[in-house]
Amino acid sequence: MSMIDDAKEFIKLYYLISTSKPLDLPKFYDEMALVSRPSFEHPIPFGECTKSLNIASYADSNININSTVILPNNDYLAIVVTGSIKSNDNERLFTQTFILQDKADRLYITSEAFQFVERYNSLNNYVESVDEQKGDHFLS
Repeated sequence: MSMIDDAKEFIKLYYLISTSKPLDLPKFYDEMALVSRPSFEHPIPFGECTKSLNIASYADSNININSTVILPNNDYLAIVVTGSIKSNDNERLFTQTFILQDKADRLYITSEAFQFVERYNSLNNYVESVDEQKGDHFLS
């Protein structure tokens, strides 16, 4: 199987387990993985957040995947997923990024970040807050 096929299979399994067997989610993670959630100030080691892994926190939650981007590299596989979680008649958009690495003939999550996406009417509010002079080093 190719890395792209592995990534597609990972995505299916990860979100199926999120809603059907959330206690099995830690099996996807390398013991040294870094994890980020909206409530974390910064990414923290996997061992400190195993109870925060499940993004679908209610039994009746449904996860819908809207899009995926898979970026294979020699040393790792990067995956970006956008979707929505619907629970109790409430739907929230999210984005989740995974870095997977092959360890012991199996792909493990070595870094992962989950973030809710707030509906935003205009990019202008963000663009106006960018200090152009601080960003000059990106353009030189």
